[in-house]
Amino acid sequence: MVEGADASPHKRQAKTERDDDSLAISAARRPKRLKRGYAPPETYAHLNFLHDYLKEDLDVMFCGINPGYKSATEGYHYAHPTNHFWKCLHQSGMVPQYVPPSDDHNLPKSYNLGLTNLVERPSAEAGELSNQEMKASVPQLLAKIKEYHPRIVCFVGKGMWDIVESVIKRSSNPGSKIKRGSPRNKDAAKSKDAGLKLRPYKMVHEGDHLVIKETLFFVVPSTSARVISHQLPDKIKLFADLRTCLTQVIASQIDTTDMLVVDVPAYTA
Repeated sequence: MVEGADASPHKRQAKTERDDDSLAISAARRPKRLKRGYAPPETYAHLNFLHDYLKEDLDVMFCGINPGYKSATEGYHYAHPTNHFWKCLHQSGMVPQYVPPSDDHNLPKSYNLGLTNLVERPSAEAGELSNQEMKASVPQLLAKIKEYHPRIVCFVGKGMWDIVESVIKRSSNPGSKIKRGSPRNKDAAKSKDAGLKLRPYKMVHEGDHLVIKETLFFVVPSTSARVISHQLPDKIKLFADLRTCLTQVIASQIDTTDMLVVDVPAYTA
């Protein structure tokens, strides 16, 4: 007879509750991982930068914060095995089959998707970059968007987007207005998805020869496994929302009239 098989349901339940309590206590006692502080560029000067994989008229240009240590070592975007980016891309339906990090260079040609980063230099953690460094990189990123004019630029990281937004708010067309205060926006502000998904900004591209006249801005959480506010299923859902948004953009179903027009600024501290 298996040990404990004759225990009563109440005893088994009590044992389960004790086990759960023990696990909770063990997790509470586990020391928290300390965040790294700012690391100057020379700290990781031995690591290589990553190539952008971009072309004109992309459906989506994905923008990460900066290359991580594993990505810089391997030479591929989102290369850490615990990073959720490639799983999200596949399981959301953005691509029809799983794409490994080593095939990142094929995204533009095969799927009309592109890869870039806000800050070029690698680090072990995004926290090793300074806010000033990230702000100084925004004009260069916006210049890439202007040059390649994708339909959507997707920022993979809410904290990064907050910094980008702080810069573009200062330099955007002051004549544009953003509608705020609708019931839906108030509800969204209370959720963990506040500040994510489609944002009220657009970059306008002029030229009769251009196929894409506007680039819209979309935000998803960082796909790092260290992000605990959104688990893998949550991130997949947001990538699926991105796919839906792209479908709507292609079908001209999104009203961008009241979106703030983003210009390419010259950076000032």
